Amino acid sequence: MRGDKPYPGGRAGDQVIAGRARSLLRCERFKAKVLAQFGVQSVGGDISQWFAAHVHLAQRHLLDEANVNQWMVANKPDVVVLAAAKVGGIHANSTYPAEFIHQNLVINSNLIHSSWTHQVSRFLNLGSSCIYPWQSKQPIKEEYLLSGPLEKTNEAYALAKIAGLEMCKHYRHQYGVLFH
Repeated sequence: MRGDKPYPGGRAGDQVIAGRARSLLRCERFKAKVLAQFGVQSVGGDISQWFAAHVHLAQRHLLDEANVNQWMVANKPDVVVLAAAKVGGIHANSTYPAEFIHQNLVINSNLIHSSWTHQVSRFLNLGSSCIYPWQSKQPIKEEYLLSGPLEKTNEAYALAKIAGLEMCKHYRHQYGVLFH
């Protein structure tokens, strides 16, 4: 338990993330072909309806690298937005942490590397407030990432999502791509 402190960010934090995703697409001056991958919970569920009205959606099995690459070759997206992840509640997170970290690392790796390989112009990797330390100051700011211990029941999910953000940072640094 966290005591009397509420979970950092929560729904409000996820709505800020969703707003950033919408801003990314509004600032495009061209008709972008977008691969948007969503989960049904958290930020993915919040923005999938907006994206459905504005961009091309594709549902792919993200754990299959060949499948992701085939879709990239066939559709040549300009922008990739990743809001999908293997997620669960406290019981699932505590019982199956190896599955959560493995599947989320594979999803990140497949989509980020395939996006780079297939010359996607922009990549947006959305996370949730779960990736921030469980005792973050409110409201949460980006600089709080990695500034303290993670919630133990979400640690495997959070570490995989943080690894995806770090992967985007290193692709940006090494290749000069707009991956965030």
